[in-house]
Amino acid sequence: MVNLPDIVPSIVYNVTNGYYSVFRSSGENIPNVTGKAFYKGFNYNNRLDEIIDILPILYPMAHKIYNAQQLALQQGDTLVIYEGYRPYDLQKLVYEELKKLSDIDPQVYAGLNQTPWHIGWFIVDGVSTHQVGLAIDTSLAKVNSMETEQVGDYSYQDVTDYTEYIMPTLIHDLSTQATSMQVPTAWQISDLWRSIPMSYNMTEGAKKLRDYCTNAGLEPIASEWWHFNDLENTIKMDINISSVDASYSIKPERCISQLPIPLN
Repeated sequence: MVNLPDIVPSIVYNVTNGYYSVFRSSGENIPNVTGKAFYKGFNYNNRLDEIIDILPILYPMAHKIYNAQQLALQQGDTLVIYEGYRPYDLQKLVYEELKKLSDIDPQVYAGLNQTPWHIGWFIVDGVSTHQVGLAIDTSLAKVNSMETEQVGDYSYQDVTDYTEYIMPTLIHDLSTQATSMQVPTAWQISDLWRSIPMSYNMTEGAKKLRDYCTNAGLEPIASEWWHFNDLENTIKMDINISSVDASYSIKPERCISQLPIPLN
């Protein structure tokens, strides 16, 4: 995996699970999850000479994310990415704590279980595309100001001020209010989403975000307006999500490719 902020620094990053998780359900905090930090979210980057976010992603997907950002920048917008790779232990924790909360909180239960939706559409009890580095959770913002930065022979746009668009919900609010399509849809079937009507909750900002990401080759999922998969590379790399070994979790800072250390 590569650290996306290192190769696409023009994107705005806000890795909330690295300092204050914003996972909620129907606006309610999830015990032992909301407000917690689950991994190291920042690190000093020698090349950029600054502290940047840690957001690993598989390199083939990074190309698509870069293209989505270029489409957004052309319209005065920017992606605001909250998560890429997610450790399996965090995935399991969110599911388990949300399940317990929904069992005792009628509002949370109702927000997850409106036919044909259920909790499994919002957080998987098992491995998801996040655990293999082929998914991002992202919002969208209007760029208010940016500066051109130079790194060696290369220059890039650094967004210095932005305003996030109004979305159907706050990011990582796991409920039917966050759906992007009117009915659940199998994400494993390429382009199936195109035949499914959008959710009535989709705002103009959410629609713009979907356009940028899908025009760059990413695919949305039905249950979360913020989640986009790289299905093409999942298929090319012959990754069967259901058979991925999830017996251990690797923290994001440990799964990023590193330059080799000289022997002398």
